[in-house]
Formats: sequence, structure tokens, C-alpha cells
Amino acid sequence: MLFVLAGRREAPAGLVKVSRRGVPMAAILTSTVVGFLCVLAAAISPETVFLFLLNSSGAVILFVYLLIAVSQLVLRKRVAADQLQVKMWFYPWLTLLTIAGIVAVLVLMYLDTSAREQLVLSLLAWAVFICLYLITKWRGGSVDAVIADATTDGSAGSTTRVLVLANETVGADELLDELRDVEEKDAVEYFLCVPAAPAETGADGEDARDGERAAWEADVRAARTRLDATLDMLHAEGYVAEGQLADSRPFHAVQAASASFHPDRIVISTFPECRSRWLGEDLIVQARSASDVPVRHIVSMIPPSSVSAP
Repeated sequence: MLFVLAGRREAPAGLVKVSRRGVPMAAILTSTVVGFLCVLAAAISPETVFLFLLNSSGAVILFVYLLIAVSQLVLRKRVAADQLQVKMWFYPWLTLLTIAGIVAVLVLMYLDTSAREQLVLSLLAWAVFICLYLITKWRGGSVDAVIADATTDGSAGSTTRVLVLANETVGADELLDELRDVEEKDAVEYFLCVPAAPAETGADGEDARDGERAAWEADVRAARTRLDATLDMLHAEGYVAEGQLADSRPFHAVQAASASFHPDRIVISTFPECRSRWLGEDLIVQARSASDVPVRHIVSMIPPSSVSAP
């Protein structure tokens, strides 16, 4: 969780670094140290410090599941019905019932004098983190992981090279927000690698049927259109960006692009797991295992029908 927060610029950027095997060592060691400090607090001050920590997290799990239920209620409306592979029963009534049940438990916690302290301290902890989030947002976000890596390596002021791998999501808002989220445009150079998708239709052989070949050619044209439109958008906003269509196999595409572009960071954009062939092939795990630079995964909720107009 700490590693993901760092990747989203909601924790110190140094925690996003991974080992050659793709293990987020800094984030794991930091979490382990905090865990040991909590054990010491339980031994040294069980009735004050540890009790405060315990009570301040008592209702947090309820807040988390409440937000999950609200998110499910809102986000499901943004996905076309034919794109839903896993549908929760009795939507939206079961979701509403879950929200009502959690709210009822929170109200009962407040009415119960023995549990009221947990609720109040949990609300206090929640308020503190919301304030920290608002302060971070007001300041324009924490230091970007790319810039932090360049500074740590003693190459401050040099251009950081970011390889972006995406196909249908190349023009998605989530990906564009990630690319725009830098303080100095001149400090970053982007290379957009878009795997054209003949493998999805099986039309990449010489003996492919006319219909399959036509579908493959349409896929390639659509990929080129998305790539060109995204590059034009970035260029118009003052970003340095290049791009090309690549091998239809995403892992091979990112390997080939890495060998020629020599990125300092890799960003891979996909649909959610239920709609992503790439995630089904463990692309993110493979890329992190094979790469010695940070690999950031962006999930886009944009429907496939609207991606072609970024």
C-alpha cells in the first residue's frame, strides 16, 4: 500500500523504488520499522500510546468499506452494461443496503459510550489525513518520483526519459493526468509505445483470411489515430513526446522500446483487470521483473468506444 501511495505521489517519492527483482524494498522496510515501533509502544505504554493507536483505527475499516460501496455505486454507472463481466447481485439495492448498514453501525458506535471513543478518534485520524491530502493537493502534489530519481542520482537538471506503453487507453484521462503531473515540462521526455493488435484477431500471418486481415488493418489504423492525436495534444501543451506503433505483444514491445529509448521510468496504462487482456497475461509483473527502473501502472475506466477520440 505504501508503494502504491508513493507511485501516486501521496507518499515520499523514494518509496517507489524497487529492486532488480521488482520488490519495493524501501516501502517494505519502512512499513516493517513502523510495525516494530507499534510493538514497542504496546510494551512500553500499553494504556496510553498503544491504546490511542488501537482506538484511532477502530472505525477506519468501516470508513474504508463505506467508501468502497459508494465508489461501486458511482463507478458502475460509468461502465457500459455489455462491458461488465462480474455483476453484483441486486444492484443498486444491495449496495444501498450495505451503505445503510455501515452507517447504522457507526451511529450505534456513537450511541454506545464504550465504543464512542473509538469512533471519535477514528474520525479525528480521518480528518488529519484529509487535511494532509488537501495540503498536498494545494501545493501541487509531492515531488514526482521521476524528478526525485534524477536528483538522487546526482543528475538534477537533466532530462528524465519516460516510456509509456498503452494501446486503447493511450488517450485516456487517467494516463494524460499522469503525464501532465510534472512541475517542469522541460525535465521530462516521453516516448509513447502503442502495440498494434494483430494478435487479438489472429490476422498477422500471410495466410490470414481477408476478413481477419481487414480487421487487423482497421486495428492498426485506429491505434495510429489514437497515438497521433495524443502526441498532437502533448505537443500543443508544450511537452516533449515521440511515439510509434510497436510489436502487438506488449511485453516484447516494452522490451524493444526500453532497449532503444533507455527510459528512467516506465508507465503502463491498461483497462481494469476484468477488461484487460494485458493484465490477464501478467504484463505488469513481467515488466517489473525484467526492468531495473520503476514501473508505474495506470488503470483507465474509459469505455473502449470512446478511447479513439482522446
